[in-house]
Amino acid sequence: MKKFLFRLIPLLTGTVIGLLLAEGAVRLFMPDPGMVKAVRELRARDRFLKPGLRPTEKAGQLRIAFLGDSYVYGQGVDFSRIFSVQTGERLRRLNPGRRIEILNFGRQGADTIDELEIFKKDILPWDPDIVVLGFVLNDFTYRQARRDFSQAYRDEKNRYLVFRGWEKFSRLAYFLDWTLFQLLSDMDRRHTDYLNRLYDPARNPEFENMTAALDELLQRMARRRGVVLFFPMFVNHEEARPFYRDARELLRRACQKNQVAFIEMLPHFSGRSPSKWWASVEDHHPNAAAHAVVARVLGDFLQGQGLF
Repeated sequence: MKKFLFRLIPLLTGTVIGLLLAEGAVRLFMPDPGMVKAVRELRARDRFLKPGLRPTEKAGQLRIAFLGDSYVYGQGVDFSRIFSVQTGERLRRLNPGRRIEILNFGRQGADTIDELEIFKKDILPWDPDIVVLGFVLNDFTYRQARRDFSQAYRDEKNRYLVFRGWEKFSRLAYFLDWTLFQLLSDMDRRHTDYLNRLYDPARNPEFENMTAALDELLQRMARRRGVVLFFPMFVNHEEARPFYRDARELLRRACQKNQVAFIEMLPHFSGRSPSKWWASVEDHHPNAAAHAVVARVLGDFLQGQGLF
């Protein structure tokens, strides 16, 4: 019995140490951002453009308004590194002494119809010289499709919660459940089908309304200097997927019709795997490096338009 215990103790000790090391590694690899940072980020964004803030006189400055969803909002990225802020900083460096004001109207979860309303109600009173629209592939979503996909995602994820109850204490437990979900679920196929549905008029009951809203939005943007950034969603071989090709063609034609600049961002993200552009392994929004690329491309484009 004693011999057995002497063998068991080192085994248990090694197991505990191994689990602790694995826990530490996972916390480093998949850090929990925590509520403090979330609150700080929210407050910082509120200072950037508070709802209901009254427009101010331009007084000779160039005013650029950014419109879009969570990509423009900058989900998962420190406020100072989102591309709208970096674009302003880049333009000020290139044009010392020129006053350039950046206004960010990005709203998480906004679709094309929402963006049209934001433009009319929130952006127009500011009378911007330039309006930049960040168009993401799910901008043509409709409420029922979003609810159905979100529910399917939650149901599928719940199937792989082997360590349910431990996740709030251990990031290792969360990582193991998350890995099982990534390896065994069919959510990639469901997500692809969901996005394909958005650009199929026969499967998207809001397709005509979305198209009309996009057309009106671009018409209004064209009365100023309008720029549309067409974002990928950082999935493998995205350019070969039907939803990407369909959305790009639809948006390119609409921009050409309304004489609005069109910038496709995917070619600027080549050379690295999609995961290298993720905010985190859990959050596939653009990370700070991706935002820096967007700021460089957009800043150089605007600089070349003779606005300064």
